[in-house]
Amino acid sequence: MKAVQYTEFGGPEVLKLVDLPDPHPAPGQIRVAVRAVGINPIDWKQRRGGPFGGELPQRTGRDVAGVVDELGEDVSDVALGDRVFGLAVGSTAAAELALLADYAPIPPPFDFTHAAALPIAIETATRCLDLLDVNENTTLLINGAAGAVGSSAVQLARARGAHVIGPASPGNHDYLRSLWTTTGSLGRSSRRRSRLMPRRMSNMATRAVMSCRQSYRRRLVAANGSRACSSKSARRRLSLRGTQW
Repeated sequence: MKAVQYTEFGGPEVLKLVDLPDPHPAPGQIRVAVRAVGINPIDWKQRRGGPFGGELPQRTGRDVAGVVDELGEDVSDVALGDRVFGLAVGSTAAAELALLADYAPIPPPFDFTHAAALPIAIETATRCLDLLDVNENTTLLINGAAGAVGSSAVQLARARGAHVIGPASPGNHDYLRSLWTTTGSLGRSSRRRSRLMPRRMSNMATRAVMSCRQSYRRRLVAANGSRACSSKSARRRLSLRGTQW
């Protein structure tokens, strides 16, 4: 099969099209004939090397959409010929064939290109909402609400019945309003259930969120001992212990 690979770190110019053996799915995996690939910041950060580097040669791409053409053992939730999207095993999506262990059917309104833009954004948004235990009693501020992860989080949070507040520049107001059509009551006055905030309020909200984040970090470091640790890894440790956010 044809695949994109690089043998040195750098810019897009290090990417080369090479011939590699066809992969075959392990138990619980599927193989897809790739139709579209999504590229995320982690892909080009890893390609540049540094702390995100690793051993060479490497391949690239995590988000992928395609048609199932081979099934591993114990796979019964999809069939040959099904359209699916998901995360490629080992960042190997940019190829003619890719293996997936985490996947889902592509909803009928989506084509392959749109589906390939979903996996990491949806997974990130879902992970955050789960950590925060977002439900119908939650009022949630989503900073960067018009971005890929933000707009995914908005829709998933609304599906859980949460009240959503989204900082946004004026150019994104119409787009966000198209996602937030339910009206309701907030506080003593009746207003749109999910609100847009002017830029000045957005900056104030950002400072408030960062202040809370620093406070959480201090608590997380304390909970994990005297050594410093990243907020992400600490939250993961605490979430595994059943801590609710």
